[in-house]
Amino acid sequence: MDSVNATSIEKMIADFEVIRLVKAALTPFEVNEETLCLDDIKEQAHTGGFVACDYTLDYFMDLYMPHIGGRDAKTKSPTYYEDSIQEEIERLMDEFENNRPELDADTKARVRTVLLKSGLPADILDRIEAM
Repeated sequence: MDSVNATSIEKMIADFEVIRLVKAALTPFEVNEETLCLDDIKEQAHTGGFVACDYTLDYFMDLYMPHIGGRDAKTKSPTYYEDSIQEEIERLMDEFENNRPELDADTKARVRTVLLKSGLPADILDRIEAM
C-alpha cells in the first residue's frame, strides 16, 4: 500500500468482490455421472424443464452471490451499491473485531503511518484502533 498515493476503502471492497468472483469462476468443478445427474437429463430432456428437478434445487445455492451490489434490479434506492459497500465494511469490521491480530505498538504505528500517507481517513483508523 505504501507505493500508492491514495487509498479508498470503498475501492478496496469493490476489488475484493472482483477477486471473489474471479476465484469462484476459476474454481474447478467435478464432472462425473453423479454431478451431471444423467437420470434427470434423460427424464427432462424432452421438455427442458430442469429448473424443477430435485437436483437443480439441491445445488441451486452453489451460485455465486456477491457481497456488494446485488441481483435485485428493481431496487428503489439510487445508493444501493454504495449502501451495500458500507454494509460490507461493517461486516468486515465485525470480522476484524472477532479475529483481531496481535500487533506490537511499533508495528501499529508503522501501519498507521503508511495508511495515513496513502490517504485513509484518520477517523477510520481511530475507529479500528478503538476496537
